[in-house]
Amino acid sequence: MFKTTLTLAISSLITVASFNLSAASLDVHGDIKINGKTVIDNTGKFVTQDDELINYKAYQPTEKKLVQLKHKYATDDFIFSFHYDETGREYQEDEYKNGALKFFIKWSETKDNQKTTESENYWDDVPTSYKATDTIVLNTSNSAKIGQVLSDFSVVKRKYTEHSDSNLINSESDIKTVTYFTLLAKTTYDFKGETLTDCVIYEFDAPWLQDSQLRTMCKGYGIVQMGDYELYNVE
Repeated sequence: MFKTTLTLAISSLITVASFNLSAASLDVHGDIKINGKTVIDNTGKFVTQDDELINYKAYQPTEKKLVQLKHKYATDDFIFSFHYDETGREYQEDEYKNGALKFFIKWSETKDNQKTTESENYWDDVPTSYKATDTIVLNTSNSAKIGQVLSDFSVVKRKYTEHSDSNLINSESDIKTVTYFTLLAKTTYDFKGETLTDCVIYEFDAPWLQDSQLRTMCKGYGIVQMGDYELYNVE
């Protein structure tokens, strides 16, 4: 009914335009929205509420927040944390096992297209660490509908200023990364008596994962579930 009504409305608009102005046309560059929701996308296709475009970045927090996930099966305490600053920008991820740091990565923006990346990894027998200057050459992300694949592609030029392997200090490399988000379903997520209503279940695939992983993200919280890790604490 909605699609039919909208079609008639737009058809009427085009008819009126053609009647009043000879050779007139309605040429729209971008999406057509009603009350902030896209009803016709930039390809000319109708978008119903069930087919709304979803952008991964729109689900991130918009304020300072610490989101912690805990492994639900392990006998040890594995806590994975996402750290967001006052603007909602993610600046650190880390994981602890029984209170001991096992991994962290931290990003500090220095310029619009440049950032400093620091990381330490204690999962392997030989710990590794580095500090690098990353220049963002290209960073793209897309919107997609449920059932479609959302991709994120980045190209970063990295120069190591510190490294546990002294041979890599001052070396440079181009890092090209593609991650895929297969959007599976809209859902809700229950956490400590509260129901988070705007959530999406998706399959996540990235070069650093051995296998793809089922995840859940909720608007204003970011990732609240990944694999066997579930939301544990929010501050």
